[in-house]
Amino acid sequence: MMNFALLHRQDGPLLIANVWDVSSARAAQASGYQVMGISSAAIAAMYGYDDGDGITFAVFHHLIVRLRACCPLPLTVDMEYGYGEGHGQIIDNLLTLAELGVAGLNLEDSHVQQGKRMLRILLNLHHY
Repeated sequence: MMNFALLHRQDGPLLIANVWDVSSARAAQASGYQVMGISSAAIAAMYGYDDGDGITFAVFHHLIVRLRACCPLPLTVDMEYGYGEGHGQIIDNLLTLAELGVAGLNLEDSHVQQGKRMLRILLNLHHY
């Protein structure tokens, strides 16, 4: 696997392909991308939900497992507000993704509650 941190220190720009399933990940790799990323909106739409914690962590986790099994490119993910009700569950989810080899992730600065988006936190982590 390529070193995600080193990819940020290239002479040229780091282009990250937005993927939403195994087919798009394979297409990104075949097209020469060095990194793949997933957006929460693309994943939610693929499953027929609106963006904003519409899917469960179990569904999200399954997708990440499939992507990691089928494509060796470093993967950075947008995981909404962490797919958890409290900090403990969110941290557990983050650690689970790190164990799967996710290279980077973004947590939203807001959480959808009763149909309204509420400002919460902003966190961007990269596991090098």
